[in-house]
Formats: sequence, C-alpha cells, structure tokens
Amino acid sequence: MTPAERARAESTRVESARKPSYHHGNLAQTLVNAATQLVAEDGPEHFSLADASRVAGVSKGAPYRHFENKEALLSAVVDSGFDRFADLLEATVARYPKDEDERVTAIGLAYIQFATTEPAIFKLMFSDRSFEAGNESREERTRCFKVLLRVLSERTGMTDHKALLQIARPLWTLVHGASMLTIDSNYQRVDPDGDTEQMIRAATELILAPYNS
Repeated sequence: MTPAERARAESTRVESARKPSYHHGNLAQTLVNAATQLVAEDGPEHFSLADASRVAGVSKGAPYRHFENKEALLSAVVDSGFDRFADLLEATVARYPKDEDERVTAIGLAYIQFATTEPAIFKLMFSDRSFEAGNESREERTRCFKVLLRVLSERTGMTDHKALLQIARPLWTLVHGASMLTIDSNYQRVDPDGDTEQMIRAATELILAPYNS
C-alpha cells in the first residue's frame, strides 16, 4: 500500500470514528456534524441554522442552546475539521521511524488526501472567515502545523523554533499549494500527466537533504 493509499484509508477510518449519532447530551456535536455535511454538499454560504436542525433531526430552536448564530456553528465546523485533520496527521506519522524522510513525505500526502476528500471543509478551514480576529489562536487551528514542526525536529535533531520554521514553511507551502491546485483541478488542466505524489517525495528529499547526517 502506497503512502497515499494509507493516508486515504486512515482519513476514512478517522472520519467514521468521529461521527456520533444524536442522543441526549450530544446536541452540539450532532449539529456540527449536520453543518459539516451541509458545507460539504453546498458550501458554507448555502445553509442556515434551520437547515442544520433539519439534518440533525431536532427543532429549529435547538441550535441556540449551543450556538449564537450561523457563524458560531461554522466556527465549530472549522474547529472540528482542524481537529480531524490533526488526528489524521498524527495517525499517519505514527507508522514511520522518526529519522526517515518518508515520514515527512507521508504528512504531505495525508495533507493532500484530506483536502481532496473534504474540499469544501478544507477551503473553509483556510478561508478569511476562519482566521478572523480571535480564531487564529485556537488550539485546533495550530495543532496540524505543530505536528509538522515536531516531526521535523525529530528528523533533523534541531530544536530551535526559528530554524525549524525555515524548513517547515516551504514544505507547508508546497503541500498546501498542491492541495489547492488539485481540488480546483488546475493540475488536471495544466499538467494532466503529472505525478503529484512523486513531486512531493522529490521536493521533500531535496529540502531535507542538507540535514542528512
């Protein structure tokens, strides 16, 4: 099984494990799941709290027990997305030795897999509304990048935060850009025969080459 196939299987497993059914006391998560479904189907602009209530199978007034308005519910959807995203990355890196480039490559492939599996959620997670004042400090929204920093520290033996950022930023830029180009079908239009997985692997090895012992 290739790293991309493993990432796809892990994404499916994590997603399935995190979809509880509605029962008393779990209303907030049920509404987040309903809103996530609606965003995935039609985007963040085309649903209301009433729509989320309908999908969740609760009354129209039920969401107001936990969410002030639609934006508050969307914020919870973003938090949930980042949480699932980080869980996927953590599960991915756990399968590889700490000193291998393949472990870093696997993060990139899992990143792209999440984006292509949940494109509408992914775009919402990195939209302006997601990072409006006060949101950017939430733990859920920084944990993914911290996974990458930790893995790079374990791979290179470096502990200086600024030095690690010099490696992490180009890697993040690479996989995030590749994710956006993939979900918007731009690779298919411009380079239909390109091998994204090989590109990520080669670029990762190139960026990490100076840190080989």
